Amino acid sequence: EDIRVEEMDMITISDVGHVRSMTAIFDVSERKREEALLGLLLTSFVIVLLGLGMVSFTKDVRNLVIVPIEHMIQLVREISENPLGKDFSLKVDDKKHKDDGMETTLLIRTISKIAGLMRVGFGEAGADIIGKNLNIT
Repeated sequence: EDIRVEEMDMITISDVGHVRSMTAIFDVSERKREEALLGLLLTSFVIVLLGLGMVSFTKDVRNLVIVPIEHMIQLVREISENPLGKDFSLKVDDKKHKDDGMETTLLIRTISKIAGLMRVGFGEAGADIIGKNLNIT
């Protein structure tokens, strides 16, 4: 009567000659409600799981990729502003991460070594040329 078609199970049994038949209608609305609730809980769980995974992944990307690249950009800017200004070798706090096996750390060390070689090789005469060429971007 007031049950939707999706909430009914209908079973019909008939004899061999299809003379007599019997039909039974079962109310499965409680089962459908339970299935809907479990589907909602599963969807909520997946959303929370994906959110936590995204936060964890974002944190790792920031620590392993973004921060070292920002450090390299800052180092190149400092070198371009004043190639002879200060010692661009790794600082004390950077030395503890010196052998972390990261490519970005290797690049930072390489940039620092190149800055030191430029300072020794070109001296004051080449410092202006190096600064001007690095500032052209």
